[in-house]
Amino acid sequence: MSSPSTSASLTDIFMRRVVFASIVSLAGCAKTEQAPQLEQSRDSAPLAVTPKPQPAPVVFRTDSGSPRLVIDSATKEPRLELRDGEFVVHLPLDMARVLADSLPGFAPIKRSSFDTSLVGWRDRQAANPEPPPLDPADSDAIWAAALSVAVGDFDGDSKRDIAMEGISGELYASFFLLSASASRAQPALLYFRPPSSSAWVKAEKSVINYFTLVRPGKVSGFSEEEGDTPVLSLHHDAIDFGIFEKASELYYIENGVVQVFTTSD
Repeated sequence: MSSPSTSASLTDIFMRRVVFASIVSLAGCAKTEQAPQLEQSRDSAPLAVTPKPQPAPVVFRTDSGSPRLVIDSATKEPRLELRDGEFVVHLPLDMARVLADSLPGFAPIKRSSFDTSLVGWRDRQAANPEPPPLDPADSDAIWAAALSVAVGDFDGDSKRDIAMEGISGELYASFFLLSASASRAQPALLYFRPPSSSAWVKAEKSVINYFTLVRPGKVSGFSEEEGDTPVLSLHHDAIDFGIFEKASELYYIENGVVQVFTTSD
């Protein structure tokens, strides 16, 4: 049996432990009741928000010879460039020779010759393309503002070709000019329709015919019969030849021959 002094000593130790545990428990409760405090590390930097890149504004000039045709011996395929508000058509030497043989002195119809309402409508589309591109080269709407010129693969040989409407002397002509390819040793010129008098083109701001590049896919046509809309399966690029606020026809190449498909009337 333990002595009274020993029992007292054990009792004191036990009481001290109970008091200590109570103090720790109360301190913990007080700590959890405090509002949480968020601290930012001194070494951490604020999150940087990268602004979404905005496309550069597109400006077009109508008081120039745009689109302007130049012979470019350094290029192998035709291309369309937008330079200081002007459209410049770069034509390879072999294609320029074929064009000169068929239509001497040919020049695309200038933007200044087109109806002002047509030019304004097309420029508004080009300035606000949907969806907005990061680079003007990615937007067909921007290149469509050239009005009388379009670049695309019109015969499906993976080579860039060009379509143009313009004047050669007293003649008006609209045509495809196809690049040379593995299956064609020389460039080829294919008319939309036979050349005709250019008298109506020469009046300022009178032209209402314009080009729109159409990509491959399903194209709905025009029909006078309700519910009988024709559909064309387009396998490569084509030209929608529009008459402003009146009608339009799709010109495309199939088996080396120009075909016509009415899209509106």
